[in-house]
Amino acid sequence: MPSDEELAAARLEIFEKYEKGREGGVTVEDWEDPNLELYAVTDRYGFMHKERLPASNPSEKDLEVMRGRAQKWTRMLSKWDGVMKSPVFRRRVFKGVPDGVRLEVWSRFLNLSEIRKEGQYDAAYYAARESGNFRDIEQIDKDIARRFREHVMFRERYGPGQQTLFRILAAYSMYNTELGYCQGMDSIAGLLMMYMSDEDAYWAMCRLMSSERYAMHGLYINELPKVREMCAHHGTIRRKVTPKLNRHMESMGFDPMLYGTKWFMEGFQERLPFSLVLRLWDVYLYLGESVMHSMAVLLLKIFKKTLLKQSFEDMHEFMKDLPAYKFDNDEVLDQLDTMLQDLGKQKLTIIPSTHSDSFTPKVAPPEYPEPPEEFKSGSIRRKTRSSSTL
Repeated sequence: MPSDEELAAARLEIFEKYEKGREGGVTVEDWEDPNLELYAVTDRYGFMHKERLPASNPSEKDLEVMRGRAQKWTRMLSKWDGVMKSPVFRRRVFKGVPDGVRLEVWSRFLNLSEIRKEGQYDAAYYAARESGNFRDIEQIDKDIARRFREHVMFRERYGPGQQTLFRILAAYSMYNTELGYCQGMDSIAGLLMMYMSDEDAYWAMCRLMSSERYAMHGLYINELPKVREMCAHHGTIRRKVTPKLNRHMESMGFDPMLYGTKWFMEGFQERLPFSLVLRLWDVYLYLGESVMHSMAVLLLKIFKKTLLKQSFEDMHEFMKDLPAYKFDNDEVLDQLDTMLQDLGKQKLTIIPSTHSDSFTPKVAPPEYPEPPEEFKSGSIRRKTRSSSTL
């Protein structure tokens, strides 16, 4: 078993790789560095595809609608408190938050200004560097090498995107010492990074884990108590909303844990087209956990006819291939709104949990001393930019 000194040295070696970055001379294994030439095109969200995408040039009418929607959101942001609880606001969230204001809208949904503490993001990162749990840091490093391999932001090993993702996750492991790190958290941080600065994404992680509205801490803590309870509750909803399909699934032993674990731990990422994931997260950040319960059973309802004909093996594979399905996002969000209201009437949007006290952290986040200047996020970004120009 490695000594404490050996683990500390191994932890520091991982940190130094991310701090130096690709341009700093870090050696990259072949499997970590996919060949960019295999990809023909990058979509509007930054994901690369091996085959050319169908032409999707919006019409002038579509552009006018998008411009009008952006203007409406800009006006709503200027009078936020007065409109947030109105029916009009809800309808506009379900129609989708425009990319240009998504950062500001998500930040307000999460009340980031309320939770942010000046300097503590940098301080938590430095604390992780100096005394973080090696197993957490090692797992973060492994997961970053595998996550979002087809996205331009994260594709380059030890590139700026991976450096920032590592920094957020390492810092969070010290903010929530009860949890540290668990696989799946990297996907949440990565999604937030696509629309937020590294520090905003860090505080958004803190809010998602600790707020009772989302309580994602319970999805990742030891033994995954909230995953188990969400899947059990999904089973209850499945029996009531899709009884025939539920009987078919139960006859084969197709337990909700087989597909719900991935759905709930990663917020449906990699299980739905990314454009639909964003629309789902707009609503999730607005309304909270009830959205995930509603989306899970809605997907079963949408694909009921197909699933009823499938064997255990076919169903298992089908659940993993949903991103290939051509969803009508507007139609799905309309159905999601209806499902939310239907489940609400049946009091099925909340887990009847006896273990909800384990869904949010019990230990208050520590406050760490200010780190040396060279380990503050601004200094690291400047070093990254200067090394990339050499």
